[in-house]
Amino acid sequence: MRTAIQKAIKSYNGGWAAMSAALGLTVTALENRVYERKGQTLTLHEAMQIEAISNTKHITEAMAMRHNSVVIELPQGDKDNVDLFVIQSELQGAVSGVCKTVADSISDDGVIDGKEEKLINESKREVHKTVERLVHTAFLIYRKQ
Repeated sequence: MRTAIQKAIKSYNGGWAAMSAALGLTVTALENRVYERKGQTLTLHEAMQIEAISNTKHITEAMAMRHNSVVIELPQGDKDNVDLFVIQSELQGAVSGVCKTVADSISDDGVIDGKEEKLINESKREVHKTVERLVHTAFLIYRKQ
């Protein structure tokens, strides 16, 4: 989780100094919270503020990974059949990617090690995200009003 928080802070233009100022803290106070020094911790509210200010999803994605879940940004606005077709094509590519990753993982030694398992799970998450986007887009287009 700390790595995601650091990544969000570094993503913000100006890094630690700018993020500290945006939160109304000194750099030292922010560092103490992030690195849990002197009994200090970052509150959930502060973590959410960091993510909102940095305009990232690093913390949310780290939390989802921690719970073996995925974060999915759902399509918004007007969509049409072309959008649906594009997502269907992306889904086919994502499924093929999982199959290839599994095949590559077992081709050399017949087992899946920790690094390979991580790659497979990353590919699988992309399939899940794409399926959700596909279904949500279909609802946007075809849902009975």
